[in-house]
Amino acid sequence: MKATPKGFCSQFLTWPHDVVIIVNSCDAYSDLWDLFFLCMSDYWGGCDYPIVLNTESKIYSLPIGMNFDVSVHHYESGNADLWGARLISTLNDTSAKFIIMLFDDYFLNGPVDQERLKALVDLMSDAQDVDVAYLIKLPCPQTGSIREDGLAVIAPNVDYRLNSAPAIWRKEALLKFTGRKDNPWAWEYFGSYRTFSDSSTFLKIADSEHDIYPYDYRKGGAIYRGKWVLEVISSIIEKHHLDLDIQKRGTDDSSCYPKRSLAWKYSFVMTGVQMIGPRIFSALYRIFRVKALSWLKKRKSANHETRITTQI
Repeated sequence: MKATPKGFCSQFLTWPHDVVIIVNSCDAYSDLWDLFFLCMSDYWGGCDYPIVLNTESKIYSLPIGMNFDVSVHHYESGNADLWGARLISTLNDTSAKFIIMLFDDYFLNGPVDQERLKALVDLMSDAQDVDVAYLIKLPCPQTGSIREDGLAVIAPNVDYRLNSAPAIWRKEALLKFTGRKDNPWAWEYFGSYRTFSDSSTFLKIADSEHDIYPYDYRKGGAIYRGKWVLEVISSIIEKHHLDLDIQKRGTDDSSCYPKRSLAWKYSFVMTGVQMIGPRIFSALYRIFRVKALSWLKKRKSANHETRITTQI
């Protein structure tokens, strides 16, 4: 079935904007939308950036009492869920130079630092070499010392340099690093290889600083493997007295990280092949190297504990 780009269901983008927020979602996750904007109302009530909800076909109206400037962008890709194509379509239909990119389960749990956010937009307007400024701390290695503005430069050629964390993106760069058949998981890992030959600057919040967009990202956000992360949503439900049937989606066991199925891993690798071609061998080597080092570390720790036990 051929993809059907539908564009905006309401035309707020009839005049140019420097900055637009894109909330990446899909129809299957429409049950998150009210919670997302409730949290936004709690902690970013003064947001005056236009917001685009990126999904396939569902329409959406804000909860009563909210006055955010929200439009919905529709793009249907038939039987295949082409997340990359949907994002590209939304970006192409957006006139903004800079994109604040968020995902639908990034539920704010603290005030957005709007002053620092605006300062980052001004920085990227002046510094043409900066393609992205992530709004949280990331485990990616940095290069050089921490800058005076509390930012750090992400080292080149490191895993997850391309990241789905909340960020301000230069729209041209986001389009450059995104392919039509990408999914969010492959986009982060294999997509990072698209940035390795690029000389632009990637910034993140330094480890010693506070996140600009605070949310609980221990397991990615409010959703893990399609289920609610109870630690994230329980306080929201209680605060707003929500009648939310969490059993429909189910809840995640926060104490474990189940392994992916072989089918998922195969699909992940095949997507990587389409994305980066022969460089897939380098990517797989790095995956196996990390896993091997992790296994050896656990093995060493277990042997050490065994020796202590026998000595006692």
